[in-house]
Amino acid sequence: MPILIVEDNAVSAKLAECLLQKAGYKTVVAQNGKEALANLPTIRNLQLIITDFMMPEMDGLEFIAKTKALPAYKDIPIIIISTHHEVTTVRKARSLGCDCFLVKPVDKHQLLERVQHVLRDQPVVLREKAHIMNILKIAEEEYYDLVGMLTVQVSAALPIVILEQAESAEPVSGQLNHLLAELAESASLLGADKFSMLHSRLVEKTSLTRAQLPAITAVLHDLEAELATNASPYLDESRSL
Repeated sequence: MPILIVEDNAVSAKLAECLLQKAGYKTVVAQNGKEALANLPTIRNLQLIITDFMMPEMDGLEFIAKTKALPAYKDIPIIIISTHHEVTTVRKARSLGCDCFLVKPVDKHQLLERVQHVLRDQPVVLREKAHIMNILKIAEEEYYDLVGMLTVQVSAALPIVILEQAESAEPVSGQLNHLLAELAESASLLGADKFSMLHSRLVEKTSLTRAQLPAITAVLHDLEAELATNASPYLDESRSL
């Protein structure tokens, strides 16, 4: 689950990258907002963006505004790090959806503390196996059976989600509504919080629309990748017999 660092100063970018990697985080670096925006679709399971304010081609505020306008990235937390900390700038950043504003030069302990704080409240793609086994009171093999069933549900829903998505307020098909509702129920049981919470929020007040499907697509791709890393070892054992 990488953190995207958007910074035009190579030294500042390298410093932030090293601090975060030493703390156990994966990182991706972009030199400005325009480059970062173009690279967003290639970053799987993005969990946080840390961006500078003053950058060439596209500054931090414009980058935040354009990122938050994309349904798939609307809920990604963003931290700004900048030498510019005027009240009007901070207020503008907050109004655009910035979660935190830090002033350069940033103390490494302060940076890591804020990163941990911002990420603490973010839903996970898939909770740890031990946690779910304890909650459901099931054995390991039963857990993998359920994960396999969830994987099948994701694989069935994804092609239809991709096919139906469009810039339209038209409701999604009844078939897709049913598939996603069942998937959300399974996801909730197995700790796929990011998808189950997104689905719950989207259907809370109205029916799903085609314009909301890109956000669902991005989360389902993340879940698909995470499920692949949690595939049952029992299947591999049976195939080798």
